[in-house]
Amino acid sequence: MTLNKKYFDLMDHFGSTCTVDEMWSKPEKTDLIALRHDIDHSLDVALEMAFWEHERGLKATYYLLNSTPYWDDPQFDVKVKQLHAFGHEVGLH
Repeated sequence: MTLNKKYFDLMDHFGSTCTVDEMWSKPEKTDLIALRHDIDHSLDVALEMAFWEHERGLKATYYLLNSTPYWDDPQFDVKVKQLHAFGHEVGLH
């Protein structure tokens, strides 16, 4: 695993999380934590994080940057669909 265990310790402390869209669609809820990630360098590391978040029941929004080398990855569409299949939201930044 390339991710630091401290990240998951923090996420375990928070409990459940939601996507940015879920947070905005439920303004009456005051106990939501929206989790977002700006993916500026590695879509593969993002997929690893997305997998582990999914395994813990966490949801997040992954913002992809169209000026990065991963945008030209031949498996780009498969990887983006996998993020979504893990229950995460995908957006552009």
